[in-house]
Amino acid sequence: MALLLLVCFGPASGQIQYEGIPVPPYEFYEALLAYADQKDFDSFPGALKFTLPLMKYLDRTYGEGLEAQLNSAVKDRDPARLMGSLRRVLYLDLVSHLQAVAAGPEASRQDRAQMAFINYSFLSPEVRRLSRERDAAIRRAFRDLLAGRGGAGVTAEAGRIEKDIEAGLGWGHP
Repeated sequence: MALLLLVCFGPASGQIQYEGIPVPPYEFYEALLAYADQKDFDSFPGALKFTLPLMKYLDRTYGEGLEAQLNSAVKDRDPARLMGSLRRVLYLDLVSHLQAVAAGPEASRQDRAQMAFINYSFLSPEVRRLSRERDAAIRRAFRDLLAGRGGAGVTAEAGRIEKDIEAGLGWGHP
């Protein structure tokens, strides 16, 4: 897995949402999730500063004010809201990769699908806690997408994965 992470998230990953971030995204996601899980409200803002280009990109693209939500949860020392907002960041970053898989050139599809799956690996424990079957189905769909076996076509497969994750986190339709 470490080699896969380095290949996908090395300095040359070339994704606009990561420009200016000095570490691979999986590293700051691991740190942010650890701080949130440990209720380390004092360390979280320092780690969040590394993600400002990503936060600005997600806010421009999806308009959810994620950075403000995270900062508010830290200020209020609300671990549930902090973790929920952080999961939303991971999800929307994952969605941006899935949309690029569906709309992007063939040459970049595999890399973007791998990046989406790595983001899912951070969300998977929560989906699995709510439904082991749904988590297994999402993982199978990612395997098919990564293997180029998107039965309903790449665009439809990416859209289905997005909706399944949203539902798996309790945000969408079952």
